Amino acid sequence: MRIDKSEKKWKVFIDGRQLGRKEEFGVVCELCKKTFRTCASRMEIKQSPYKCKHCARIGRRPHNALSEKQLGRIDKENYRAYDIDDNPIAIKRKVSIECVKCGDKYKNSMDFEKKKSYSWHCRSCSRIKDYERSDYRPDRSNEAKKMWESQTYRSRQRIRPNTPYSNGGYHNETWFRSQLEIKYVKAFERHGIEYEYEPIRFELDNGEGYIIDFYLPSLNVFVEIKGRYADETDKYFRWRKSSSGKLVNSLILFDNDLNRFIRSKNGSNFIKEECRRQASI
Repeated sequence: MRIDKSEKKWKVFIDGRQLGRKEEFGVVCELCKKTFRTCASRMEIKQSPYKCKHCARIGRRPHNALSEKQLGRIDKENYRAYDIDDNPIAIKRKVSIECVKCGDKYKNSMDFEKKKSYSWHCRSCSRIKDYERSDYRPDRSNEAKKMWESQTYRSRQRIRPNTPYSNGGYHNETWFRSQLEIKYVKAFERHGIEYEYEPIRFELDNGEGYIIDFYLPSLNVFVEIKGRYADETDKYFRWRKSSSGKLVNSLILFDNDLNRFIRSKNGSNFIKEECRRQASI
């Protein structure tokens, strides 16, 4: 077999006969020494023409992948990342960053960090900070209320669960106020965690009443479940800062925390870690 690369179009000759550009023939791989079939048109396109498909992929990495050893330092003032040799890393390539609040490491790009409302915060800490803003929740709640009033009964069922205007349901002969609470109840049962639904009514310093969603007796933790839209989520944070909220252990879980809780190997450890992390914020 002879391959002529002198012209732009590669030509393959076997026993003096020229093969078609799309006719396959056998080539020996440079690395594994195995014979693979290809054609002249494919060899022009390939970056490593004398390597099989498997060996050609060795050494390649996804665009966003970056190991810990390659990352050198991060310039947080200018939103730049550098490798060990102090060479700048692409601004859209994901790097490992440490959250300033909880200390957990998460992967993100410098370009996206620059656009975030709370830079150098992980996803959970950024969401908790957003929910503590006084001007954040009423706008989203009014948006959900207008959406609810403008839709018919059937289309109302498609609105995101755990809004103040969504329908609840029964589970084990107990009525729950939202479908998201039922999903968390099933997750508690899957991990073998005992729960009590709305067991007690707390009082805030200004005299308002507040009923928290769940109490876990085995962990001695009160849990509040909230979705994307809610009117009373700000009341949870006001209760946590009050005298009655400081005496007990509590945490708030959102809809995006449900999958992490279900997939966790130990649900009790997940609750303890989240409670410890939110107590430090």
